[in-house]
Amino acid sequence: MMTGLRTTVLLLGLLAPLSHGELSQSNHLSVLAGSVFSIDDYGAVATENSVEAATANAAALTAALEVAHSAGRGSVLVPSGSVYYTLPFSGSGHVGVSLIVDGVVKACNSNDCQDAWPCTKESHFDYLFEWDNGTDLTLAGHGTIDGQGYKWWWQFLLSKIPGDRKRPGLVYMTSGTGLNVANITLRNSPIMHMHFDNITGVHIDSVTIWTDWRRQAKLAGLHERLGLVIPEDDDEDPPFMQLAPSELAGIQKWAEEETAAGAIPMLPFNTDGIDPGVGAKDVFIKNLTAENFDDVIAVKPCNGDCAGMSMLCTENIVVENSKIFLGVGLSIGSVNPKDPTNCIKDIVFQGASFKYPFKAVYVKTNSGDTGDGIIQNITYADMTIEEPILWPIYIGPQQQKEPNGIGDGFWPETQPLITISDIFLRNITSTGGFLPHAGILRCNASNPCTNIVIEDVSVESRYSNDGLQLDYVCESMQGTVTKASYPLPDEGSDGLCSFEQI
Repeated sequence: MMTGLRTTVLLLGLLAPLSHGELSQSNHLSVLAGSVFSIDDYGAVATENSVEAATANAAALTAALEVAHSAGRGSVLVPSGSVYYTLPFSGSGHVGVSLIVDGVVKACNSNDCQDAWPCTKESHFDYLFEWDNGTDLTLAGHGTIDGQGYKWWWQFLLSKIPGDRKRPGLVYMTSGTGLNVANITLRNSPIMHMHFDNITGVHIDSVTIWTDWRRQAKLAGLHERLGLVIPEDDDEDPPFMQLAPSELAGIQKWAEEETAAGAIPMLPFNTDGIDPGVGAKDVFIKNLTAENFDDVIAVKPCNGDCAGMSMLCTENIVVENSKIFLGVGLSIGSVNPKDPTNCIKDIVFQGASFKYPFKAVYVKTNSGDTGDGIIQNITYADMTIEEPILWPIYIGPQQQKEPNGIGDGFWPETQPLITISDIFLRNITSTGGFLPHAGILRCNASNPCTNIVIEDVSVESRYSNDGLQLDYVCESMQGTVTKASYPLPDEGSDGLCSFEQI
């Protein structure tokens, strides 16, 4: 399997119009092939946060992308030093086009803009930026795409999203070959930040994803309980990748109280970082920095959306060198049973550092009683985890409960219709956690998880310092564990956990 992944990386290198080194040059536009088209030359209006300016900027971005395609491998520039408020914009069928964001692109958040926000599908609002059916596309630059999600988050909490639609995501790429994303910052999406599906050959390097979770918590009425330090100036950002002592203590107490009550200590805003899904294949992600209070990467299956597509499994994905703060894991799923079979396989997460994660290793099934699913050949390797708020390792049914009632709660039933096998946990160290369990390992007795390999995995928590023995919550798991690992899984609560010591 690793040989195939190395081949994938080489192929992705051949696909990439730009290397990371080229994109890091101070004058990175000089290395782009073809002509450069500034959105200012297509009627873009800087600074103004109005529906009129947002309409003009969406038109300018869309027109410039089309001109860059027609010109042959052209590049569209969002100039540095300027802020452009926009409604959704898009491109389709482009070849060799680059969108270089050196300035700031913000979703317009006035009431008029929300009223004008398009819904191509009745069930959800359009993404801010959609790119489909393209070849060798690049999204790069040293600027920011900002979803300004506060109003959407608030309306979601109150169940007042217009038309009860799904909120808009930030960036969506679908149905193509060769996608490169580098150096850009994505922040405060109303829902997930980047989603791509049915694409082969994706290369993502040095992307930063940030969500203002402190103000999310304030919307949810939790800021005093969590001891959060929030700037009085609404335009000022709280510290990035840092917690004040009062905040750490508040989050710890919140997590302990919520889990003791059988509740989920999470914010319900679904601000995932990067979601490869619906048959994405041959994906390489490296040097990701994320603070988003949700899944940092969530590899998704087709979920019944692969009819007529060339790919059925989401597969062959490598994620390297991630730096994660207050995330909810490098995640597989959730995977629920479907017909045709939901499938995720051949995924490698390696070289990650976590600080204050809710979960780090996260493999999750979901409910359903029709069809089936497969999670196979998943590796988590070379990871350090500091102060996990919940469990550093979680394999089992998804914990979820949304304000609208969606989700199976804190301790769902295990899923017999999803076959989980060949999960490799290697060289993982977790220290200083808040809970008295090393992790959760839960499968169904009628379809146990098989070949779960725990190799040199050490989990210690604050309970360890008090002389208490940590353990795993284990149900219906079979595999091997090295004697150097700590703790060692026992037979589990159902007596069906069996790990051979090697």
